[in-house]
Amino acid sequence: MKQRIDEAAELAWVQLWFLEPESARLKWEKLTRELRGNLLMAEHARAVEWWSGTELETRLPETSEDAAALNSLGVELWWATQGSIDANLRRAIECYQAAILVRTEASFPQDWAATQNNLGLAWWKLPTGDRAANLAQAIACYEAALRVRTESDYPQDWAATQNNLGLAWWSVPTGDRAVNLSRAIACYDAALRVYTEAGFPRDWAATQNNLGLAWSNMPTGDRGPILAKAIDCYDAALRVYTEAGFPRDWAATRNNLGLVWSNLPTGDRAANLAQAIVCYEDALRVRTEADFPQEWAATLNNLGVTWSNLPTRDRGATLTKAISCHEAALRVYKADVSLDWARTQSSLGNAWSHLPTGDRAVNLLNAISCYQAALRVYTNAQFAVEHQMGAALGTETTSAVTTERSQSR
Repeated sequence: MKQRIDEAAELAWVQLWFLEPESARLKWEKLTRELRGNLLMAEHARAVEWWSGTELETRLPETSEDAAALNSLGVELWWATQGSIDANLRRAIECYQAAILVRTEASFPQDWAATQNNLGLAWWKLPTGDRAANLAQAIACYEAALRVRTESDYPQDWAATQNNLGLAWWSVPTGDRAVNLSRAIACYDAALRVYTEAGFPRDWAATQNNLGLAWSNMPTGDRGPILAKAIDCYDAALRVYTEAGFPRDWAATRNNLGLVWSNLPTGDRAANLAQAIVCYEDALRVRTEADFPQEWAATLNNLGVTWSNLPTRDRGATLTKAISCHEAALRVYKADVSLDWARTQSSLGNAWSHLPTGDRAVNLLNAISCYQAALRVYTNAQFAVEHQMGAALGTETTSAVTTERSQSR
């Protein structure tokens, strides 16, 4: 596999693109699918850069083949895990926006709808900028695609876009959270009219996983039964998502299942958190720093929060583990000062503020630094609740530092 993406292979492929662009695109699509299917993400990143040897991204598209290539490049940039995720996604957005200059709704309705769907995915995943505005863009793209992708004419494409629309509503940070999640659940339930376990097992499992995410975040109702629904959804997805068959999807679902166990209000709290830790550690067998740095960081952050919350006698040991997890995650998140980075800074601040070992004043100063960093993203305009909470924690911790210093004199 590695021999297929060396410099000679790249030069040969670039020559093929100028002679037979469709043949070159299809060959590249096959290669990149194989590379990410085998979790060879560093090699995948190198293959994505083959396009730098063409003129594809430096001029306006002229033909339908140019548009098809731009769409394909956007897809692989969306999947790329190396380098800056933000830069990859912004480049993908530019590819899709260029593609629809040729792939118009009037001339190429199905291709236009496919590119609109992909553009929505890129806006949904974009980690920086105004999150609400990004998601509004995503929703607009999906709703545009659904003008063509109807349930009666294109049921599988319709279900895919319904599933993606559900993810966008699940992610919206503004408005009534319960209403947004109810919209997401309605989208997933609609998609499951087409995506059956027997007919489309992988798509069915993906939608079950997303449905679990929606139920697990529902802020209203009896929390115990709602989270039990989420667990049922994840367990259903894992009937299809095996570690051997679909390692990346399996790891994502194990990570999500860990989140539910960590928040379950019923049963033995320590046992629930121990279940969560097992889920996260399972996920990390696939989500490695080398191949999936962003996903590795997300799971490490979740693991760190769980270690922080674990009710044990040796709080120093569990909080030290938590700090190690969060600091490792920040090795990845430092590339993009994003919402994930802010969440990790906040969680790291919480761990430092409760650490009972070492120099207490130093621990608290570390916590203040983390809270102040998080507030660079948690602005009052966009994240009022998180901003007020972070500001309050910073003030409370600063007071604690003053107390510690006065007591140590």
